[in-house]
Amino acid sequence: MSLHFEPARDAHVAPFLARIRPEDRLECERLGYTAEAMVRRSLDRSVEKWAAVDGAEPIAMWGITAASIAGELGCPWLLTTPGVDRHRRTFLRETRWWVEHRALEMYPRLVNLVDADYAKALRWLRWLGFTIGDPVPVPPNGRLFCRVERRR
Repeated sequence: MSLHFEPARDAHVAPFLARIRPEDRLECERLGYTAEAMVRRSLDRSVEKWAAVDGAEPIAMWGITAASIAGELGCPWLLTTPGVDRHRRTFLRETRWWVEHRALEMYPRLVNLVDADYAKALRWLRWLGFTIGDPVPVPPNGRLFCRVERRR
C-alpha cells in the first residue's frame, strides 16, 4: 500500500472510526465524548486538519485548533488506527516535521491533555520534544490526564 497525506474531510470519518485504535477511543470516552463526537468536534474546530491515508484507508487524523484568542496557543490533536504501525518510520518522520514546520510556525506554544494511561502516546510526544506534566484528574470523570506542552 502507498501512504499519502491529504486534507481531512468528512468522507474520512466513517472508515477511520471503523478502525480507530482502542486506546484512542478510550481516551475520547474518558474526556466525555464518543470517538465520533471527538473526531467531528476536532475537525470542526481545526484551523488545519490532515489525514494519513494508506491506499484508500485513513489510518490517522490530526490537526490543530486555536486555544487562545491572541493566537499564542495552539492545541494539536491526533487520533490513529493500528494501520499507523505499518508505516511507523514515515509516520514518525512526518509528525515531527508537521510539529516543527507547521504547528510551531502557527503557534509559539502547543498544549493538550493526554490520558495518563496511554503510554505509547506519551512516549511519542516525548520523542517529539513535548514536556509531559504530572497526571491530574480531569472532568467529567476525574480520570488522570497529563498536560503536554512544547514551545517554539
